[in-house]
Amino acid sequence: VAGQSVTLSGFEDLDPVMADKLNADWTVSRVVDDATFVIDVTSAIPSTTVETTRTGGGPGGEIGVAAPTDQWKEAMFSAQRGWPQAVAVHTGRLWFGGSITYGQSMAASQPSSFFSFDEGTGDTGDAILMVGGDGSNLIRHLFSSSDLCVFGVSGEAIVPSADEPPTPDNKRLLQQTGYGSSFTAPVEYDGAILFVDGSGLRVREFIFDDKVRGFTAPPVSMLAPELIARPREAVVYSGSKAGATPLCMWVNEDGPPALFHSQRAEGAAAWFSWDFGGELVSAASDDGILLLAVRRSFGDRTFISLERYASDGAIMTDCARRVTRGASARWSAPFFAGQTVDVHDPDDGFIAQVAVNSSGLFDLPPGYDEVIVGLPFEWRVVPLPPNIDTMAGPTRGRMQRIASLTVSLHRTRGLYVDGTFIVSRSAEDMSGAPRAIDGHVKTSVMGWSRDPAPVISGSGSLPATLLGIAMEVVG
Repeated sequence: VAGQSVTLSGFEDLDPVMADKLNADWTVSRVVDDATFVIDVTSAIPSTTVETTRTGGGPGGEIGVAAPTDQWKEAMFSAQRGWPQAVAVHTGRLWFGGSITYGQSMAASQPSSFFSFDEGTGDTGDAILMVGGDGSNLIRHLFSSSDLCVFGVSGEAIVPSADEPPTPDNKRLLQQTGYGSSFTAPVEYDGAILFVDGSGLRVREFIFDDKVRGFTAPPVSMLAPELIARPREAVVYSGSKAGATPLCMWVNEDGPPALFHSQRAEGAAAWFSWDFGGELVSAASDDGILLLAVRRSFGDRTFISLERYASDGAIMTDCARRVTRGASARWSAPFFAGQTVDVHDPDDGFIAQVAVNSSGLFDLPPGYDEVIVGLPFEWRVVPLPPNIDTMAGPTRGRMQRIASLTVSLHRTRGLYVDGTFIVSRSAEDMSGAPRAIDGHVKTSVMGWSRDPAPVISGSGSLPATLLGIAMEVVG
């Protein structure tokens, strides 16, 4: 019982240095079960010098002592039974789940004691062991939010935590939806948890719905299903102070990454694809910085370059590098040998598009000491066909024409609207650089179609910011 005095001996073979301190009389501080009790050695020995396995995890000075017994428990996670594939820190506990043998079970450590999984007597401060619902629902991901969200092979569930933290006494697992989850880890973006469902072809948002008093998982990629191709990872970019737009990126197994931007408060969402001219291997984001590992091929050279997203949008080019003019009259950029590149002035923007010869040399007009050289960047925006509710029903699928299209622009020097070049120049001086456009520009779009979708495009040679699109539809 707790408080009873015990004598320990036989530590000579285990720890000769500390044997004289350990071979002594101790007081039992806690009884774990009929076969195990715990003694407190903090007052006599610093915990960092104790080589015997400690219970309690973290800082402490407890030594678990086992009495002779024929009752044994096998570890839940091991090389034999498998290791957990899902992990999360939630309500001060370390949660594990999804091993091969116990795929539907979870284990949570004691609060603020990540190395202690002692279930004890089931008190509030003891570890938690729970079964994760249907035995066929192998747990793939654990995600800590207001509740602990559990994503499995065949469905999604939660461990309620919003009102009170889970304990051994009140632990519950509540099934929510049944779409299943892929191996791509879920991410939190714009107030929802985004995950790729079991098909690997749809992105859904796991979000609480007041109407049903539970979580739902509607698809958010239905606007552009062709962009999702079994993503292997997802990255959330929070934007930057320089004005870069927050977005969520999925690195596809095949093809360019899919990017999603959402403004839930305004009911706006958009999908787009980002083609780097190479294969996106991986991506990472932290503190307003987005890093991309891109596999590229220049002729017979194949390499992976680590590239940082230019959050200020000042230089619109890919795989950019700074080049300083040398003593020669020609510029040298051997990295881009045999490539066509865009050349930018770091302060004044686009200079020219040039071809770099096989020796890595190219020519520029005089007057520059340092330039930024990179692969040409082109962009294209294709809005969804208009679908207007009229007295005769929705217009989607009916013959209709976009009579005019108005684009809202900011600091834009030029772009194309269905092949029509939009630029602002002074009638008195056509030789100067285009003035930046701030405001609305209206243009006509010709032709009838059942799904009219005008194309708005541009390149890195002329900076452009597209704020919005308005269409006048006749049909």
